[in-house]
Amino acid sequence: MRTRLFVKGLHNVLLFLGVVGILLCVHGLYCEMFLDYNMRIMGIQIVCEQPLNNRCRSLYSIQRTDGTQETITTLYGSMFRDSEIVPGNTIKKAKFSFEYEVNGEKVGWAYAGHYLLVLLLSLIAIGLWRWFTPKRPNDQKVVVEVNAAGFQLAGKSIESRAALAQALMKSGAKIVDLRIDHPVSDAQIEQARLAIRDANASIALSGAADAAHG
Repeated sequence: MRTRLFVKGLHNVLLFLGVVGILLCVHGLYCEMFLDYNMRIMGIQIVCEQPLNNRCRSLYSIQRTDGTQETITTLYGSMFRDSEIVPGNTIKKAKFSFEYEVNGEKVGWAYAGHYLLVLLLSLIAIGLWRWFTPKRPNDQKVVVEVNAAGFQLAGKSIESRAALAQALMKSGAKIVDLRIDHPVSDAQIEQARLAIRDANASIALSGAADAAHG
């Protein structure tokens, strides 16, 4: 029995969370990897929207190595530790690295573990989504064996065409792997084919080949 790629249901919340988590991780890792800073922090100013005095953000006054000064807002916690982005500190980071220097001392990216944990949880969420996605009855495949005693389905012996058709309909199977245990007559094989047709099922390619060979 196969799983449909997408089926409506609450289990899709797991897919949503997993995809969002992966996108956040990819974005964070990409930004950190390509971050290129060589600056000295001159000052920090907290600015909030008025008149409610909310939605505050930090404005960092920095000085580049060429002496130019500017104000930026892109120094946030997922890049550097709060203790590192204080006035007077010099930060140097090259592209394609998760390490950087603070006042000449090399440090590792503090949030790498956080992102990897979120990535792992996101993959688990997608795995659980896949697990809880309902199976398609139409994709169920069963084996019907034709032998001298009659028919056999799921380990149970069945003697007549009508009983075989009823058992197939009860199983919900739509694909049948028809196997021939010779010697059997062509009439018996035909009865199995008709029972499968009566159950609105179809014979798998391998089963059809076996039946034709028989």
